[in-house]
Amino acid sequence: MAAAFQGGNPILRPLKWYRELLSVKGRRESGYFLIEGKRAVEQILRTAPESVEELLCSDENELHPSFSGIPFRSVAPGRLSSISASVHPQGILALVRIPEGSNDGTLPEQPGERIVLLDEVQDPGNIGTIIRSAAAFNFSGLLLTSGCADPFGPKAVQASAGAIFGPWIRRSADCMAMVAELQRGGYQLWGADVNGTAQVDFTGGNPMILALGNEGAGLSAAVRKMADALFAIPMNDNAVESLNVAVSGAIAFFTAFRGLRWE
Repeated sequence: MAAAFQGGNPILRPLKWYRELLSVKGRRESGYFLIEGKRAVEQILRTAPESVEELLCSDENELHPSFSGIPFRSVAPGRLSSISASVHPQGILALVRIPEGSNDGTLPEQPGERIVLLDEVQDPGNIGTIIRSAAAFNFSGLLLTSGCADPFGPKAVQASAGAIFGPWIRRSADCMAMVAELQRGGYQLWGADVNGTAQVDFTGGNPMILALGNEGAGLSAAVRKMADALFAIPMNDNAVESLNVAVSGAIAFFTAFRGLRWE
């Protein structure tokens, strides 16, 4: 049963509609995704309150005063479980609009000075963690090849820890065309690669695209060919062969953010 909460208007949709948001197709066709848990819902209401269309809750005691005016639907715990991606649902879900243009093949009018390129990164947890790190170190946007995990899937959204509305996102088959457009505009493409040079100089503050590759295969041949430089993160080679892609990204983002270099 749907009800209005402190001035919100009830929205009636079948539960099947919400279950379809657990799939990439369902999210693309509807233009919505779900955020779960009281803390995550509070974070999205702080950062992008206009994006939240509806709350679904199994316990009205979970409704914080800051949720005032947002339509909500009271759903029995068992039914809430059926539309949750969690094994143990946290009692509240937010229905959130996917930011406009996220699946388009065109860049924002003002793309910013530092951009991340994700090349076939398939683990949604890595995607979410990279989004969080990109936001923390002032990267303005992310370009994702179409083979990447959906950044608006449940695991990616959870791993982003509220940063999903930080940098702009473009996940598209036209990803590399957008990279080429940026390069023509003066951006340098830096690719993280285990066989790259150990020399990096981000002291100049030039517009840049920082590329991270697939968890197993690394950067694709297409990205390698387009890259202005390939770099490796210096580390104790006797200890580990390589770093997790999200960890590598965070180190590189920090280096660029602080305008540092390593040799």
